[in-house]
This record gives sequence, structure tokens and C-alpha cells, in this order.
Amino acid sequence: MKNIILLSFLGAIGYYLYANVKSIDNITTQVEGISIKGGLLNLELLINLKILNPTGYNIDLQALQAGVYINQDVIGDIDYNTPVTIQSKGSKNIIVPVFLNPVFAAATLIQKLNAGNVDINIKGVVTAEGIRQNYLETYKIV
Repeated sequence: MKNIILLSFLGAIGYYLYANVKSIDNITTQVEGISIKGGLLNLELLINLKILNPTGYNIDLQALQAGVYINQDVIGDIDYNTPVTIQSKGSKNIIVPVFLNPVFAAATLIQKLNAGNVDINIKGVVTAEGIRQNYLETYKIV
């Protein structure tokens, strides 16, 4: 009898862990927009990121670490560590600051964004429910 109870308990824990991993796999993101703040000496790039959770579970996002690229040029990094809960079957917008690469001059960034026909790629790792997964999002400016 003890073995049956133990197996049932372990099965329930296994299902819970599997459901959480499966939930994280189903989360999607959309870049809703990009804005620039400040001037040439203190330029700040902000990404409005919408996180969609179509699952039946609330998801706790702990972190997003990523590189940000315009076409193939690295323009900066994201180190977002503000916990966010995305409700079941819901969505949440977060503003993600990009720490700009000082080698990639502010004037060049503004010039490329204004020229249009630019792909902005965010490549890195997202941590949700304590699980790290690869992350890739592309946003096209035409």
C-alpha cells in the first residue's frame, strides 16, 4: 500500500513538472514596438515586449538575458531580472531596456533605424519557472 501511495505521489510530481515545462514551451512573445530615449551621449533603447501565455497555468518569468542585433551587428545586451507573472490564458507587456554597446555609436543606431528595412534580433536565454530555455525573437522595421 505504501508503494502505491509513493508511486502516485511521484507520478503527480512528475506530471506537475512536465506540465510546467510544456507550459513554458507554449509561451510566445511579440515585439510591440521599439523606442529611443535620451540623446547621443545617453541614448537608451527600449523594447516593448508582449508575452502571451495560452496555457492553463500561470507562468512566472524570472529573467531574460540576450544579445540584441540589427541585421548581424551587435548593438547591445538585455539583462532583465524583474519577476513577472503571466496569468493563465493571458498576456503581459514589459518594457525591456537594452544596454547599448559603446562601440556601436548612437548616431549609427539612429541612422540604421531611420533607414528602415532592418531586422532586430533578440537572441539569448529566458528563465521561467526556474527553467532556462533558448530565446529568439525577430522584429522587422520597414
